[in-house]
Amino acid sequence: MKKLDKFYDTFSSDERLKLALAAQIRGDQQELKRLWNTCPQKIYSLPEAEFDEKMEGILLLAKSVLTQLLLTEKDLQIIMISTKWYIRYITATVENYARGANNAWKRLGQRGKIPFDVDGREPTDEELESIGLAAALEELPGPLIRQREEIIAELKGYMAAFKSFVQKLG
Repeated sequence: MKKLDKFYDTFSSDERLKLALAAQIRGDQQELKRLWNTCPQKIYSLPEAEFDEKMEGILLLAKSVLTQLLLTEKDLQIIMISTKWYIRYITATVENYARGANNAWKRLGQRGKIPFDVDGREPTDEELESIGLAAALEELPGPLIRQREEIIAELKGYMAAFKSFVQKLG
């Protein structure tokens, strides 16, 4: 590329980058070296490396803790929504089952107290147990509560680590 020798000092950054990538792809190490050696040199002023690295580390750690806080908040919201949904689902299932049983009782012409009188009150444990839903009511909230406790414990760990890190810095 002798024709370009007089232009090497005038290439823009983008032009130099394109030529260097093309030389790299071709395996032209001489051209690549020429592009590197003729690249304009600049002097930059930066903060002290030790200070800058520590400051960047603290900011990264703070951003990580903030991100974890936001993710934890979302996880807790999902748990609460899941728990509310599950309780509504079980309640609707019990009420629909009870209404269906009551309607069947009446249609069969049975007399006396209907099997489930849940209008205006919550079903008793015996009523729930008789249709097998007492255990179902306790099944999901337990794991959701444990998941919530695990998330909170993890969050406390992040906060303790952050506090310890800041204390060591003084």
